[in-house]
Amino acid sequence: MRKLIIPFLLILFCFSYITAQELTPEQMEEYIKLAQPGEPHEMLAKYIGDWELTYTSNMGEGEQTVGPVKSEIKSILGGRFLEWTSEGEFNGQPMETKTIMGYDNRLNVYVLYGFDTMGTYGITPTGHLDEETNTIIYKGENYEPAIKDYMDYKILFKMIDDNNYVLEIIFDFPEFGETTIMTAVGKRAD
Repeated sequence: MRKLIIPFLLILFCFSYITAQELTPEQMEEYIKLAQPGEPHEMLAKYIGDWELTYTSNMGEGEQTVGPVKSEIKSILGGRFLEWTSEGEFNGQPMETKTIMGYDNRLNVYVLYGFDTMGTYGITPTGHLDEETNTIIYKGENYEPAIKDYMDYKILFKMIDDNNYVLEIIFDFPEFGETTIMTAVGKRAD
């Protein structure tokens, strides 16, 4: 219980400090503007709906293809984020994923929070839009027990059109460089 009280008090202190400050009308207007969904959120909203995914994995013993996996993308928190859930099977085991995608107006970056049943951790890369290829390029680092160190990774969200996308997960292995370990091809379900 004590472990919960200390973070709560810290949050309460920070909130009290911020709200005690006198904000100018311009500052308040900026806060309100930053809190509203904008053009990047509208672009992501095109992917709301039901999807069928086919995964190709390069992990372990050779390439494996799994699919179709059912996936749903829905809008949450007033259009500020997308919640993306998938359920299927991988290597004979049930697999679930949950991803939250959005755009942080404060920092001008795309954000992604990803979790799945293949681990007990989450990933939190940030990204930018490559307008030439219509791809959001996320970058992050992840602790890898096999090498007992952090490894850089990329997630590419290639928006082919409103009914098709490709998602690639690329690890930067110290011994042989960037390698695509997982590709998900998404097609809008009929």
